[in-house]
Amino acid sequence: MKVGDLVRVKRGFAWKYEPTREWARTLSPLLVLDAGNPAPSGTIKVCNKENLWVPKKYFEVISEGR
Repeated sequence: MKVGDLVRVKRGFAWKYEPTREWARTLSPLLVLDAGNPAPSGTIKVCNKENLWVPKKYFEVISEGR
């Protein structure tokens, strides 16, 4: 995964975010905002407003950025 990719929660992991995140309930695509240093290892940033870093393993790329 890299900056600019569109990702969504994998179906088996949606329950981790459904209680608190609308995008998990609707399986909305999310834009990867950051995927490099100084990110915590194995994470991507998908929500700038909340400064939310999530584990890559729970997401799948649905459209690659340029």
